[in-house]
Amino acid sequence: MSSIQHTSTHPHGKMWTNEDQSIEFLRISKNGSTSFTKNLNLNFPKKFTSSRISALKLACIRNPYERFLSSIPETLKRIATKKVKDDDVVVTQNIFDHILCSTMMGSEEILDVFMSAIASFGFFDAHHEPQVHFFLKNDGTIAFDPHCFDLRYMDDLIQVLGGRGCKKFNSRTYAASPIAQEKWKPRIKTLMGNLGVYRRDVFYQPLDKNSIQYAFLMQFGSSFNIFKNQRRQLEYSLQKLNRDLKRHLDSADFKDFISQQYYKDIEVYEKLSIYQDLQSLQKFSTAYNESGMR
Repeated sequence: MSSIQHTSTHPHGKMWTNEDQSIEFLRISKNGSTSFTKNLNLNFPKKFTSSRISALKLACIRNPYERFLSSIPETLKRIATKKVKDDDVVVTQNIFDHILCSTMMGSEEILDVFMSAIASFGFFDAHHEPQVHFFLKNDGTIAFDPHCFDLRYMDDLIQVLGGRGCKKFNSRTYAASPIAQEKWKPRIKTLMGNLGVYRRDVFYQPLDKNSIQYAFLMQFGSSFNIFKNQRRQLEYSLQKLNRDLKRHLDSADFKDFISQQYYKDIEVYEKLSIYQDLQSLQKFSTAYNESGMR
C-alpha cells in the first residue's frame, strides 16, 4: 500500500486496554469506540509498540456508507479553526470557508458540500478518515493487526467479554449536560437555560455567530427552532440531520463517491467474517476464558 496521511484529530498509533492489559482495542472513529471502551473499562491508552502478545486484540469495522453519513453531524458539531475543547476538529481556513459557504438548507446540500470538501482537500477529520488508515503507519504498512468484528454485533461481544449493560456513551451529547444529574439545582439551571434565562455555564452561552455551528443552526434548523438555548437546539438539529442523511444511502452520486474514496474500506468490510453471529461469539467466549487471558 502507498503512503498515507493521517488526520490530526485522532491519536493514531495507540490502542486502549484494561487494567490487567488482557484486551487491546483499536479505536476507530464513528465505530462505537466510546461505548466499547467505557463498557469494558478500557481506560488506558498504549502505543502499538507496547502491545502484549497474550492480549486479545480487537477492532470494530462499520459499513462504510453508513459510517460516512454518521460522520457528517459529528464533524459539524466540532469543526473550528482553533481548538477550544480537546475534541474540537480544527481545520484550515480554506476547508472552513468551503463548508461555511454552503447553503446548508437541507441534508442533500450538506452531504454534497462534505463530499466536495473531501474531494478537494482530502480527509480532514478522523470521523470520516478511512477505517483502514487506523491500522496503518504513515508508510502504509500494518502497525496493529487485531481480530475484527462488525459494529452490528458490538453489544453481543460486550456481553461476552463481561461488559456492563451495553450502555451507549457519547460525551458530547445533551445527556452529558447537567440535565442528566439528579440534584435540583442543575435541573433548575437547565430549565432556565432552555428558556434563554441562565447564561453562566458555557453550555448555555449563545453560539459564536462566525461559527459553522451557528450557520448550520440558522439555515438547516431555522424551520423547526423549538429551543431558545442554541446549544440544545444545535444537538436537536444535528439529530434530525443524522436521520435525514440516511435517505441518501441509495443515491447514485453518494455510492460513486464512497466507492472511489473508500474502496479499501468496502473491500475489508465485505470480507469480514469473524464474530458475525452470537453462536460464534459464544465459541469465542469459551476459547477466551480457557486461554487464561481473563
